[in-house]
Amino acid sequence: MNDTLLDIKDLEVQYVVDGEITRAVNGINLKLKKGEVLGLVGETGAGKTTTALAIMGLIPNPPGKVTKGNINFTNSENMKIDICNVNNKALLDIRGSKISMIFQDPMTSLNPVMSIGDQIKEGVEIHQPEVNAKERAKEMLELVGIPKERFNEYPHQFSGGMKQRIIIAIALACTPELLIADEPTTALDVTIQAQVLDMMKDLKIKFNTAMLMITHDLGVIAKTCDNVAIMYAGEIIEYGTLRDVYKNTQHPYTMGLFNSIPSIDKVEKRLKPIKGLTPDATNLPSGCKFHPRCEFAREACREIAPKEYNLNETHYTKCLKVEGCNEYKESRVIDDE
Repeated sequence: MNDTLLDIKDLEVQYVVDGEITRAVNGINLKLKKGEVLGLVGETGAGKTTTALAIMGLIPNPPGKVTKGNINFTNSENMKIDICNVNNKALLDIRGSKISMIFQDPMTSLNPVMSIGDQIKEGVEIHQPEVNAKERAKEMLELVGIPKERFNEYPHQFSGGMKQRIIIAIALACTPELLIADEPTTALDVTIQAQVLDMMKDLKIKFNTAMLMITHDLGVIAKTCDNVAIMYAGEIIEYGTLRDVYKNTQHPYTMGLFNSIPSIDKVEKRLKPIKGLTPDATNLPSGCKFHPRCEFAREACREIAPKEYNLNETHYTKCLKVEGCNEYKESRVIDDE
């Protein structure tokens, strides 16, 4: 039996506003197996949230549109569904039941005029009418560490960390096969962050739920993920197992991310940040999208868009330098302007 749960092929997503095209996602390929945790890492504006919204079928149209590619989801009945080519009724059946999402900000994700219990049981009533929704909601509250006696309380009566736990309870109430966590710990302090990550890890094991973990934090990835995808300017520029990416880092951008993190093993007067800013998605650079910020860039990088180069069976990157192609070797270093 095929154990691939999610298979994204050549996905492109664009937003068109006043005739200007924003190329948010540019031909990404990703696979996620059942029970696996995949980390999606990148700076703000890399296209991580847009990718998540595309998987959920929530790209706002207009102005957004999936212009190319497929998002194939294989459910527990081994039926393959292309999320890009199904109607709204089919999407409503999948969302919350088969695929759930923890959105970025718990403060704005909860309805302030509904009790938290009603918000948790709502999805159960829609997708699992045979289940006692109220009891299920109370069970989920206990599961995420909130007393069931608080069932009738409202979001404003909870702290930020507890709101995040409620969001997780809503997302897991129907035991989905895939959980998308969009920066689930960004708004939390360090101690609460650790508790939430431990809880999500335990729940993932309990329900055998696959997870797509979206974050800026490489420490969060190291704690929770099996595989890592590094995203830049709407492309996956390095992909591999946790060991591949952390112990055998290849792409200059990934190196830059690691160099930007302070180390407890070294005494350094100054961190080494990545120079420049992420490119404007309405005017992306030619060739390699990272070349304006790359210390190893050569003239070839301006002209040639690198393709996926396999380092081993589980690890690939997009970089002419790593590939060692003749065009890169023979071209001159870009002069500082």
